[in-house]
Amino acid sequence: MIRRRDRADGLPFRVYERRGVLDYSIGYKLPSGAWAFRLRCDVNDKAKIHELRQQAISRSGQVALSAPPEDTFAALAAAWLERQEKLQDAGAVGARAASTLAENRRELAMLCQSFGEMRLDRSKKPTRMPTWMRAQWRLDQTARRDRAQPKATRRSRSPALSSSTACASGS
Repeated sequence: MIRRRDRADGLPFRVYERRGVLDYSIGYKLPSGAWAFRLRCDVNDKAKIHELRQQAISRSGQVALSAPPEDTFAALAAAWLERQEKLQDAGAVGARAASTLAENRRELAMLCQSFGEMRLDRSKKPTRMPTWMRAQWRLDQTARRDRAQPKATRRSRSPALSSSTACASGS
């Protein structure tokens, strides 16, 4: 499949698209012939096709450079680790100890094996998150309060209460 394109469609090397009867797909083929990624949508959805083309072009550059996409867990972990190393090099007050940073590197390597390609959810608006966090906090506080209170035992009515009730009904 390594040859010049039949028509100039503006796609990078090794990015192939297919317009079927029902589906549109675009993806990047590795030199081994396996797909690195393949994106699909409905063939009639023009906006989604345009979005997938842009995404495929950007992801193909990242695959070619072996860099993780910017909105994945691996990229976030790498940026966090880089920031921590800069803080340590600068001797900042909030910098982590060298042993802690070494342990964090080891843990991040294991986490990136599982969650590295996972895309971060940017659909939630940051203004809505405090509301969600407050709701979770209220639920936690209610659960703690309910666990802390001893269970009420059933008692018979106190004599004072029963006599006052009898007086009120007798009058």
